[in-house]
Amino acid sequence: MGDPIVFEVNGMFYIWWPSFCAAAVLVICGLIRFPKYKKHPEWPQERCAFAEKTFHRLVWQEGVLFGALSFMLMRSTRLMSVTGQYILLGAMLVVMAGAILLMEVPVCHAVEEKFGEDNP
Repeated sequence: MGDPIVFEVNGMFYIWWPSFCAAAVLVICGLIRFPKYKKHPEWPQERCAFAEKTFHRLVWQEGVLFGALSFMLMRSTRLMSVTGQYILLGAMLVVMAGAILLMEVPVCHAVEEKFGEDNP
């Protein structure tokens, strides 16, 4: 019949694979520096370069974080119904998208911390 542990992990992965794919895409994009950080026209080149470097580092770190969080949720919800797991998966993907959209906030804070607020 098969090992029940292998079936359990395969069954959970069947539900949770979108969150792992999204996390892997974030890690890959951060490492190959694919998404360009939008440039602020009033910032000098040094600030823009630092902001882009910080943005890429945060993108791949966010991918690793969400990959680990997806794994923890997948293992923690293994006894829940399939519908409940799909609801949690949807919530996880919404949180990932929200974190990506709000990525400008920590980048701007890092730039202000390094270069100061008054220095354009």
